[in-house]
Amino acid sequence: MKIHLYTTLLCFLTLITCQKLTGKQVKMKGKQVKMKETQTDPDTLCITNLVTAEFTLNNKVRFFDQQISRIQSQIFIMEKKQEKKNGFFIVAEMLDAITSTSISPSCSNSQNRDVTVDLSECSGRIVAACPVLSINETLTGVCMDLVLGYKAKVAECEKLVDLNLICDCWADTVELRKGLDGCSAFEESQRILKQFNQCKSEFSACKKAQDAASKIAGSCPVANLDKPVIFPSPSPSPSSSSSSTQFTTVAPSTSNKLQKFHRLRLRYYKNIFNI
Repeated sequence: MKIHLYTTLLCFLTLITCQKLTGKQVKMKGKQVKMKETQTDPDTLCITNLVTAEFTLNNKVRFFDQQISRIQSQIFIMEKKQEKKNGFFIVAEMLDAITSTSISPSCSNSQNRDVTVDLSECSGRIVAACPVLSINETLTGVCMDLVLGYKAKVAECEKLVDLNLICDCWADTVELRKGLDGCSAFEESQRILKQFNQCKSEFSACKKAQDAASKIAGSCPVANLDKPVIFPSPSPSPSSSSSSTQFTTVAPSTSNKLQKFHRLRLRYYKNIFNI
């Protein structure tokens, strides 16, 4: 019987299309042929159940597992990105301190200020684009239990060696799979994916603003608080020669923003590499 069972399996896989057409009009070379009605014998039914169960396992169940796993991963990534939102605000404070205290007046131009404003708004934009989401409870509850139960049943059938028990087991598996008909994670995966793409897009825009801030900071020299800051006077003294330039010395610690810059520097480098 075992040889006949696997022979029937081969025939079933080869002629499955023809079996679906049993009792229907089939066109062959311009003629219509009426196929005979056949009664499914027990061995063929057993093979049909086996193929149906394995097909369900390798397609519907596998896709469900993949979609749930992908959704969980995307939710986790969004949560991690939201945790990093405050780092951009720190970079904005840093850039504001640098541009406003730089010994190069051109560093406080409108373009640099726009970058600062953009970074300062990143935190709020990331909160909106990367909300804390949860998966539909039906999928993680009832459907997950059905999927786990189905996989366990298939594994049980695959270990059987008694042909009578095997056929009964696959018949039970086919009945069990009916409960999976209402379990699809497709719509949920699309909902999460849409939010995930928005989150990635917003976070990427903030990263670009951060990169721009790094370039600006590197091109804007800042006075050292540990030494007196010497700036050229706006105009030479009347008593001095026209070729000489007068300088004004500013004592250390006279600029609150400059002090703020040094305080933020350590926080900046601590956060910038964690974003």
